[in-house]
Amino acid sequence: MSTPQVFLSHAGEDAKLAIEIAAGLKEALSAGGVSVRVFNTSAPEDRFRDFADIVAAGQEFKPLEWEGELRDYLQQQIRSSAAYILLVTPKSLHRSSKWIQFEIDTAYEEQARGKIAFMPCTAEGARLKDLPDKASVFQGIDLSKEQGWHAFARGQEQLLRSVAKCVALAADGSNSTESAG
Repeated sequence: MSTPQVFLSHAGEDAKLAIEIAAGLKEALSAGGVSVRVFNTSAPEDRFRDFADIVAAGQEFKPLEWEGELRDYLQQQIRSSAAYILLVTPKSLHRSSKWIQFEIDTAYEEQARGKIAFMPCTAEGARLKDLPDKASVFQGIDLSKEQGWHAFARGQEQLLRSVAKCVALAADGSNSTESAG
């Protein structure tokens, strides 16, 4: 049986934080005996392609040439995940990325079909009331250090419990994650 996957959605500007959260999530779950793969496009092994593969030196960058392929890649990764974690920060809210919105839309559809747990998280000063529309219907988890270390630890603990539950359901071969979110 393959290791269950968690999709961590974030803005490129939040790459460092996303890498820290992914590593902390894997480490904490592993310490509890739970194995999980965190898909994170800021990790080199999860990137769609190397930029040099898309644009040769001196050529004009034409994102429309690979946009469909990227959509398929992201959709496949979300659909093969037990949980979708949306990381919302002031940077991601300001950026308002069409790719993050595409990921939210895809995960929302998968959650509606009972195939994935949708877990919105805020950090670095973003508030739960700032969540994008489709994400605001789910119980959010505040990971902001600004709220104090105890609140941050509680948010991380809540996220770990939710992900562990999703991973356990996926490992048991259950097709539904409705009760995990």
